[in-house]
Amino acid sequence: MSELNERLRRYADARAGRISDGDADSLITRALAKPARRPGWTRHGLNAGLALGIAILLIVGGVVLKLQLRGQTAQGPGPTPRPPAAVPHEIVNLDDPSQDPSLESPFDLKTGKVLTPVQRWVLPQSRALIVYSTTGCVSSTIRVVDRLTGRNTQPGVTLPDCYDTPILLPGTAVLLSHSRVISAQQNQVQDLGEVLYDWSTARIVKSYAPPSAGFTGGLVSTDGTRLYTLNPYVDSPVLDIMDLVSGTHVAHVPVNLMQVGLNPGGLGLSTDGRTLFVNLGDQLATFDARTGGVGPVLPFKDLKPGSTSALPAWLVPIDADAKQGFEPNHGIAIDPKGRWVVALGADDRTTEGIWIFSASGSLHLVQHVGGGAGFRGIAFSLDGGVLYALDASSNLDVFDPRTGRQIKHYNTTGNFLGIGGVEPG
Repeated sequence: MSELNERLRRYADARAGRISDGDADSLITRALAKPARRPGWTRHGLNAGLALGIAILLIVGGVVLKLQLRGQTAQGPGPTPRPPAAVPHEIVNLDDPSQDPSLESPFDLKTGKVLTPVQRWVLPQSRALIVYSTTGCVSSTIRVVDRLTGRNTQPGVTLPDCYDTPILLPGTAVLLSHSRVISAQQNQVQDLGEVLYDWSTARIVKSYAPPSAGFTGGLVSTDGTRLYTLNPYVDSPVLDIMDLVSGTHVAHVPVNLMQVGLNPGGLGLSTDGRTLFVNLGDQLATFDARTGGVGPVLPFKDLKPGSTSALPAWLVPIDADAKQGFEPNHGIAIDPKGRWVVALGADDRTTEGIWIFSASGSLHLVQHVGGGAGFRGIAFSLDGGVLYALDASSNLDVFDPRTGRQIKHYNTTGNFLGIGGVEPG
């Protein structure tokens, strides 16, 4: 049988490659070492059959082994972890209740210092809008000033009643909430809706019926044709959408806010302007930005254990007078490149923290930065590479939205209530 052994060995080696000579010898020897008690033709036939079976087993085993080895080779080593995102040289504007409402405090990420307050409502050519009312809302004054010096760039305008909460539109228009005090003693104020004010000509060009953006502010579509407002202070919060071209109310949709803490109520628009996101405190609601049609709702619920831990300082209680968590873009942030939607959960142990949703493909939860309540504001960097979060101690943290990991922690000096915006450093 030496010739048969040699043929089987050569055949198996050629097909299987990974079976050693010793293993092949052992297998064949065990298969052929049988007592010669049968007639010669039976013994030779059995030997041939066994040899053929062994050859098939060797071939199949070799092929499987090669496929497994090939799969391991194709996979190669595991992916190299991405380096953490770099902290950009940007200015994060912080809301400071000790300042005039028209001001915000710039925080320089490069130096880690709070700079001199600047005007909040920035206009083209380094100008800014200032709106303030007299005591009792008898009249309001509107000014256009140089943002750096604060000097008038055109004469100021005084109007009767109260005008506040500017919302800048494309071009030279700004929306102002219009109200009138009925009884100062009883704190009764009449909501007169919104007005469209052209700051270049210093005149009101259009008026809109209530409700107004009022104290909580509103969000305008990128083309300036839709106004989105949400008042979380009422018993039954409602999302309102107004067509600013026709002046008609497009939608009046009840929403269920989890009113624990100050984070619910943030409004945000997708980068294509088609989807409106509303932070409900315990879930992220979606709406058709044009019609108000109700879309999917995604709950704030951990999909896996071991979410990223936040700092112990985030357990510090929030100032009850803070309002920024309700305003557009304070309780919610949209990646400028459309990759993520981020919302702050209500200050409850089941929802607290930062919830990061991926907008690539279908919207879905990918990260939860938890471990404590007390976030006051959140915003993306200008390129969407990092996420800024203001904690309850008025400290600023920088996160990588890809992983939810903290990149840097800044200790700030002041009592800040939210993030007003981000600009180049």
